[in-house]
Amino acid sequence: MKELLQEVLDAGDKAKLPLDMNEWYCGTSCCLCGDVALSRWPEGVETTKDAAASFSIELDQASLSTFGIYAVAESIYLSGAHDRLESAEMSGIFTSEDLKHPHLTTNHSDRAIAHDYVRLIMRKIDEVEK
Repeated sequence: MKELLQEVLDAGDKAKLPLDMNEWYCGTSCCLCGDVALSRWPEGVETTKDAAASFSIELDQASLSTFGIYAVAESIYLSGAHDRLESAEMSGIFTSEDLKHPHLTTNHSDRAIAHDYVRLIMRKIDEVEK
């Protein structure tokens, strides 16, 4: 899962479109999964919606394999802070302090906030692997 999360960070660093965390499956390439879709297929794909959805499924499977639950992946890409927070709480891997992260508590479209949350999950993976 760490490799996929690093891909999210790398793709976001190269992204040219602004991030939009307020829509999911909107058919555009402005979400975190869309960043990866455009990074993987810079020449374009028939629908970035399908490519982004495909990447979200990869994240879901990696989350299930690493943590035993899809909710960790969903807490990254779902639109709306309430849905992301609910998924993070459901995962059971976060402390009460972790659950105060702005990615989970504010409706935002800020890559820096989203990427900081991805790095938090990477640290959680390090804890699980110890």
